[in-house]
Amino acid sequence: MGQQDKTTLILPLIEHMLANEKDLNAWRKELVACGAMTMEQAMQLGEPELTLAFRTMKAVHFSSLKPEDLLTELESHHVAWQIDMDEDIQQGAICY
Repeated sequence: MGQQDKTTLILPLIEHMLANEKDLNAWRKELVACGAMTMEQAMQLGEPELTLAFRTMKAVHFSSLKPEDLLTELESHHVAWQIDMDEDIQQGAICY
């Protein structure tokens, strides 16, 4: 799996986390735990800045994962996609 392929998985995962797991205090603690900043620095961040820092931290982390580990992350966060298929393909999938 190439980096471009991983990116198509990473971006929806991060968006899902931002939308469904919005715990600003947990994000601050994670930024401190990974050494990105001190707790004082993290506490000074407003919501937009904290969101950007958290998004960046997760993108860097997920980019370094092996494809199998990235898929495990997707599963553990219950990320799902809606797929638009032609009617013929849908019927074939149902019959299969």
